[in-house]
Amino acid sequence: MPRTRIKICGIHDLASADAAVEAGADAVGLVFVRDSARRVTVKVAQQIVQRLPAFVEPVGLFADAPTRHIREVASAVGLRTVQLHGEEHPGDVAALNDLRVIKAVAFHPSLVVESVGPWQRERLTNLAAVLFDTPPPLAVTREGQSSAAGKPALLGGSGRAFDWHALAERCADETLSALPPLVLAGGLTPENVAKAISVVRPYAVDVSSGVESSRGVKDVSRIRAFVEAVMGADAQRGAVGHRQG
Repeated sequence: MPRTRIKICGIHDLASADAAVEAGADAVGLVFVRDSARRVTVKVAQQIVQRLPAFVEPVGLFADAPTRHIREVASAVGLRTVQLHGEEHPGDVAALNDLRVIKAVAFHPSLVVESVGPWQRERLTNLAAVLFDTPPPLAVTREGQSSAAGKPALLGGSGRAFDWHALAERCADETLSALPPLVLAGGLTPENVAKAISVVRPYAVDVSSGVESSRGVKDVSRIRAFVEAVMGADAQRGAVGHRQG
């Protein structure tokens, strides 16, 4: 059984990047979204990428950004993989065919078929994974219907988990069988990630706020504890695989 891959997202300084690498993370997330508390500049991102070891993957996070902008940043920083957290469509992913793409999708148990349908039907050779995250907060319209307030981008870092058991049920009934590897995000912490892995059995887990001491400030001890918790969960289920630390 393969081990669970680990991505530490929202890295925007060298010390945090070093901490993620030393703890044993497989990937670090670099946020290029305006107004995000975890936004990193291109200059600092370049420095982070240059000092990452060969088997730790930098992933650039964007939300509804023009394809040209994504490509420009990826080229300047040295990215091979990007993560899209807005309302992007399959055509947007296909347009980035020179990059590997992780597409974030909000997990609504009652809407999962509609949410993942486009990513099952389309042949996207560069779609590397689908990431399930906690839906944005809902607001009530004048008509009394619930809707995403202002249709905010699915930026993560909310610290709120969703129903892992509902996701596991969808995996078991093969609703998600045509998708690329599944990444679990949303409210993960060192305290609950082992439980999440035991329920969902994802290909990878993605954490941001769960390893912070305050919003946007990574905590070295929590990064280390998170990675150790994932390793412990994998050991319990007999997972194998080399980890670069």
